[in-house]
Amino acid sequence: MVLALRGVTVLDARTGRALRGATVLVADGRIAAVGPAAGTRIPRAARVLDLPGHVVTPGFVDMHYHVTTGAMRYRRDAAGALDSNYDRALAERLLRVALSRGITAIRDPGASPVGPAVALRDDVVRGRVLGPRIFTAGEILSSPRLSEAQIRDAVRAQAAAGVDYIKLYAGITPTQLRVAVDEAHRHGLATIGHLQRTSWTEAALAGIDFVTHAGNWHEAYIRPARRAAYAALGGGMRARIAWLEWLDLDGPAVDSMVRLLRERRVSVDPTLVAYHTKFWWRDSLYQHDPDSALVPEVLANWRVLGMPTVDWTPAEFDRVQAAWPKQLALVRRLHEGGVLLTVGSDLASPWVIPGVAFHQELALLASAGLAAGDVLRMATWNGAQALGVAEEAGTVEAGKRADLVVLEADPLADIANTRRIKYVMLGGALYRPNDFLDAAPGR
Repeated sequence: MVLALRGVTVLDARTGRALRGATVLVADGRIAAVGPAAGTRIPRAARVLDLPGHVVTPGFVDMHYHVTTGAMRYRRDAAGALDSNYDRALAERLLRVALSRGITAIRDPGASPVGPAVALRDDVVRGRVLGPRIFTAGEILSSPRLSEAQIRDAVRAQAAAGVDYIKLYAGITPTQLRVAVDEAHRHGLATIGHLQRTSWTEAALAGIDFVTHAGNWHEAYIRPARRAAYAALGGGMRARIAWLEWLDLDGPAVDSMVRLLRERRVSVDPTLVAYHTKFWWRDSLYQHDPDSALVPEVLANWRVLGMPTVDWTPAEFDRVQAAWPKQLALVRRLHEGGVLLTVGSDLASPWVIPGVAFHQELALLASAGLAAGDVLRMATWNGAQALGVAEEAGTVEAGKRADLVVLEADPLADIANTRRIKYVMLGGALYRPNDFLDAAPGR
């Protein structure tokens, strides 16, 4: 069966150009043709949807969707000790919620437990589970006490388990990172860094492939006169207020870092929403968002785990909110410096609502001064490049996978229009957003 989307505007995510009055033909799970309606022949037996005023984009890519961690069920016993277990049904529902928001590919940049994460990825590929295409890392490596032998053994074990990436976390030292990157690359695996003890500059020089979050929190990037004072703060959550206040955006360390990330093609998913939630979680934007009830188990987890800024004083919230423009300016600096930026929501962080937070992230990126076309490119084409699947995804072109989103309004006019989803196409099958939610148990 051939499906024709007729009269649509097709957005080229690479250039920001729009082909208006177009027809998109889909057959056998692939895009068969894209062209002006007048010049694109529609087979007689095709199903035709006339969609004037609608916009077709590639499916969205969430580069920071911790689906297995988000599917953990947390509880505390009478003594307050934390316990958890993995809920496969909840993981599958989190995938469907992502689809309902137009997300057709995700990267899980740190998954635990590893076996279930790989199994979930493979079940999506085999069609046993309805969900976005998954690219997954394994369990994070973070302890500065790990020896070289232990790091190499851990990487080899994850490679044998079938992961796509190795995730290196905040506690990893520069020496440990070099070992982990070397061993991962020996096994053909890329490395992702959520780093703090190691600077992004050191990581880029060591050959890391990705870094996450719009803040390294390393003393190298703050004003030299403030570095000793910053080190004395101990690196906790409160120290991030000072890091933003003292960040030297125009200094040589930031210049060098941006240049290295660009030259070595180290991509960054800023996950601004994961910080905005921590700094503004008490506001009605999050406390009264009706979408937080989409997956009530996740909401329950937030209550068990708590918010890391719950004990901050009003003065501390005032300080970090006043410093927030520095966070946005860092993202703008990376973008203007030619670093490959992608979009991630950091599912599993408190008040990061599955699926919904992706579109909140797009709005935050736009608030950093990025043009709507650039933000859309980050959400589609850049994500496909970073995942290594640009030959089959990331643009609306003949021969590529038919993973598409049909919008009721133009996101180039207003990035908020990415929320106005009429249809989601996954592998050529057409769905309305609520189709995925209706399929979820209990909805």
